[in-house]
Amino acid sequence: MSKILFAAAAVLLMSNSVLAQNSIGLRGGYSISTLKNYPLASENLELEEGLSYGNFNAILFEIGISPLFALQPEINYLEKGGVFKSKGSDNFKFSLKINYLEAPLLAKFRLGAGPLKGYIITGPSVGFAMDGKTKLTAGEINTEEKFRFDSSLDTDGRKDNRLDLSGVVGGGVQYKLGPGSVLLDARATYDFNDFNNFSGNAPLDHKKTRWEGLSLSLGYQLEFGGK
Repeated sequence: MSKILFAAAAVLLMSNSVLAQNSIGLRGGYSISTLKNYPLASENLELEEGLSYGNFNAILFEIGISPLFALQPEINYLEKGGVFKSKGSDNFKFSLKINYLEAPLLAKFRLGAGPLKGYIITGPSVGFAMDGKTKLTAGEINTEEKFRFDSSLDTDGRKDNRLDLSGVVGGGVQYKLGPGSVLLDARATYDFNDFNNFSGNAPLDHKKTRWEGLSLSLGYQLEFGGK
């Protein structure tokens, strides 16, 4: 009996490996992001948060587990940003953009059959802030400079956290064309960690500074195996 079960399991695994599709591809597009609760000294101005727009680029590796499920690690390079301006006037505006290198590990659930298919993705992502820039407009002042990551502790025991941990959820469609498929991908990202690091406990009134974002990208993937 055990030999029969082992043989059945082997046949099932072999059939899955034949039917499972693997791929490698590129995507490019745009991201929309906002930065919540950024510690900005605004001289008692009442500020509102705005949206920032940037580039989104990705290399994807799809590892087929079965015809309907795959693991999709990626290497992404994207811009995240935030805009802060005084309410009811243009007297003060501060914008921040930071380039991140990210490595998501996504579960991909394939939907449908035929040349046009859909998919749903979800999973964690780890990122590292590479560089960035800021722009300040206040009255006659109009300056732009490189963002300097503060690796030393401020008087409140705070320093910048370049490591970013987030969750990704999204979906898309793919259309079979030549040796691969054209991809249209949309996703949302939500941060779990804080942009601030503290040497001790955070102040009681501290609110986490975190990113929220959406992205839309178009790409092409070369496919190997599967149907």
